[in-house]
Amino acid sequence: MHSEPFKLKEVQAIPQRAPFERWNTLKAHRFNISQVPTEEVTFEMVVRGPSSWSQFQKAGFMVGDEAYAGARSYYTLEAAVRALFGVEAIVPTHNGVGAEKLLATVLVKPGGVVLHNRGADSPLVIAHGGECLDVTAGHDSATAGPKSFRGDLDLSALAALLERHGDRVAYVHVDLCPEGSGGRPVSIENLSRVRELTRARGVPLVIDLSDVSAVAWWNGRDATPKLDLVTAMAQLAGYGDILLMDASRAPRADVGGFVAALDPNLHEEIRSQVVVFEGLHTYGGMTGRAMEVFALGIEELAKPEMEDWHQTQLGVFHELLVAAGVPAVRGARGVMLDVTSFLGHLPPEEHPKFTLAAAVYLLAGARAPIEGSFARHLTAPAAAELVLELPRFAFTRDHLAQVATDIGALWQRREEIAGLKLVNEPEFVDEARFAPARERLLALDPRGECRPVEPSEPWKIAVFEPLKVTDKAYRREAMVEAGYNTFLLRSEDVYLDLLTDSGTTAMSSRQWEGMTATTDTPFANRHARELEDTVRSVLGFEHVIPTHQGRAAEHIMSQVMIRPGQLVPGNMYFTTTKLHQEMAGGVFVDIIVDDAHDPTSTFRFKGNLDCAKLQAEIERVGADNIAYISAECCVNLAGGQPLSMANLRDLATLCQRHEIPIMFDATRAVENAHFIKQEEPGYAHRTVRSILTEMMSYGDGCTISCKKDFLVNMGGILACNDAALATRFRRMLRVWEGELGNGGLDNKDIVALSRGLLESVEDDYIRARIDQTQILGQKLIRAGIPIVLPPGSHAIFLDARRFLPHIDQDEFPAQALAAAIYIETGVRTMERGNVSKGRCPKTGENYRPKLELVRCTISRRVYTNDHMDFVVEGLKRLYERRESISGLRFSHEPKVLRFFQGRFEPLMSWDL
Repeated sequence: MHSEPFKLKEVQAIPQRAPFERWNTLKAHRFNISQVPTEEVTFEMVVRGPSSWSQFQKAGFMVGDEAYAGARSYYTLEAAVRALFGVEAIVPTHNGVGAEKLLATVLVKPGGVVLHNRGADSPLVIAHGGECLDVTAGHDSATAGPKSFRGDLDLSALAALLERHGDRVAYVHVDLCPEGSGGRPVSIENLSRVRELTRARGVPLVIDLSDVSAVAWWNGRDATPKLDLVTAMAQLAGYGDILLMDASRAPRADVGGFVAALDPNLHEEIRSQVVVFEGLHTYGGMTGRAMEVFALGIEELAKPEMEDWHQTQLGVFHELLVAAGVPAVRGARGVMLDVTSFLGHLPPEEHPKFTLAAAVYLLAGARAPIEGSFARHLTAPAAAELVLELPRFAFTRDHLAQVATDIGALWQRREEIAGLKLVNEPEFVDEARFAPARERLLALDPRGECRPVEPSEPWKIAVFEPLKVTDKAYRREAMVEAGYNTFLLRSEDVYLDLLTDSGTTAMSSRQWEGMTATTDTPFANRHARELEDTVRSVLGFEHVIPTHQGRAAEHIMSQVMIRPGQLVPGNMYFTTTKLHQEMAGGVFVDIIVDDAHDPTSTFRFKGNLDCAKLQAEIERVGADNIAYISAECCVNLAGGQPLSMANLRDLATLCQRHEIPIMFDATRAVENAHFIKQEEPGYAHRTVRSILTEMMSYGDGCTISCKKDFLVNMGGILACNDAALATRFRRMLRVWEGELGNGGLDNKDIVALSRGLLESVEDDYIRARIDQTQILGQKLIRAGIPIVLPPGSHAIFLDARRFLPHIDQDEFPAQALAAAIYIETGVRTMERGNVSKGRCPKTGENYRPKLELVRCTISRRVYTNDHMDFVVEGLKRLYERRESISGLRFSHEPKVLRFFQGRFEPLMSWDL
């Protein structure tokens, strides 16, 4: 596996702050990183809370049973724990603290002793009159990684203490991945020896399973023979007499926990206490939805690809830090920074650990967890390490690279870092107040930046969708079944889906939030009014009409604005657009610049309309015989190529002279605006939103498939400035689509569209979106793979004629290449060539367009750069074996839009 075993389903905005802004935040919160508001933290390097859910957990959140007694979700949770860990029954709690509270209440008596490896005493044991004794083995903190198993217990010390305290020992508590060890785990071998000692003395062994999958992963890979993940987790749990778990760690839930005792009598004692301290014995302080999320998280622990990827990310983060010279040690759930090496010039009274945490926040925007007793963090080993935990599946490789780069820059300037002095007497970390020991913690340059930085994605992963991994034999059979047409593949059989960016976006948490608070009525719809106001403010068109998707808007516009026989000049056809124009009796005429038909041309604005070609058409048929100009932004079939603002001004001047309307296909207008900002003189300092508004000012109206740029899964817009034209549009809408108040859209989708439109014009977002496509394109170019130049907006277009020069265009090389890509990699792409263009109705011959392309379309906020690298490696393998691919012939050819449902068969067998 070379990339994540999941794609993104929902994203959550993260704040982008400059160092000078973070400096002001630190001052406001007295330089205590634990007090910085989460909305001011870019990277929460904390396990509890920021981890992302799977889509199944999100669905479980919606179906949790909120019954007070005997909720279905409780039995679901109990069954999940039983299946993975082999215990018959659990006592649910509101979190891990709740689980330990019940345990201490039942087992700890005044004067009792608890032996542990946690690195810190338990306040709950102390509260019950007990004594805590740490028996951690204490391996050298400079060891290379989790293989040191620094969480192991000192067996000699444990045996001696068990002997010395005898019946006073309430239990031995083993955290599989204790915070006090910097997140380094316990070994199965050590745990088995601990079990022998406790069993011999008749002392209960309590095991905290909160990080069980990470610990099982490390133990399994080092075992001889190797242990699979599920077996290792069961073996770890099997040593315990009592099991605890905090749901917010490995299971990625936000809240919840459980305690399970194998002894039925002890279990009953604990359960009798849950109603006192937690809640009823079938919910224990959790909602039904929380139990459902927890249960699904436990089930997903059994998927080895999940823990594999989490540990891969940890390894990458550690390697990036080490490569930058940073003294860092890898743990099972995070990376430890060596405080002494970093800030050896600071005396203890200047609190090096808290200083480093503040400096990391200042320069990298990352928060490291420091909590609990303040005094504990002033003595070894806690004072010597700052742990950066890695939330599960929340960050991309680019996020980790940004944090590592910034910490590397901090390492280079470590001698400049001034310490902090304490100005109060705190008992707990969150009570501490500091001030700089000297004037500043770290000097910033005059621009308020410590160094130039190319920011990573302006969002983190909130919800992910697991992906299905298949082998080549499986994919061969799937392709035969689909008739060598990628449109006919089942989505579940696709690893990375680059077929289209239409409706495939990952929506944001803010969009989902809005969808839960809609009023579902078609009459006097406030949500539609909000959408109209939003579109009007961004695009500038007076009359805004929602439709269920873009082709509905195209249909209405074509039927209303085209008289039979009229021409519709445009910058290259698009399949559904051209079909609707022809259904209305129109004739599409391509007036795109010639560069657009040359895949090797590097002209940046290949989407431009050629005004000379338009003038020639006006002179040939007369302006009255031209219905409107169809101006597509970031022309899809040309390779996602933008048009320039200068071209729009020239076009508007010509069309105004002849009273010809300009109707935009604004589906990818935001992406087009970004290219203008990046490439056209005079626009570098303008916002994308203002550029987009200017673009639309040169037109008379537009259609939009909002499922692309506007970050929704469904929706369309038809807009114009002419009131009479809008009235005709609305009359047709009533017949063909639905009520004026929604155009056939669910109100939830209308709200998502309003918010998605505003998110789409945020400069940070659109930069990250276009960067991903550009980086993919450049990597393919360096690999020698022929693509349309320059790389476009929403997709990379492979040049099938150069990729497969041995296949004639009437044997559909692009269709064959798309099929071969799936067989080789599991990646689904789309043909855009001879099959898509169709046949000439007069001759019945294929059109044989100049561009024979395969579109690799990148959905918005769905895939990471690791996914893109997977695509690059697969295409490189296929390119080396391209001669083994033969052409195709139709086995079934539909009359219209044949690329959707056509079926093919190879002319010769393929050796793939």
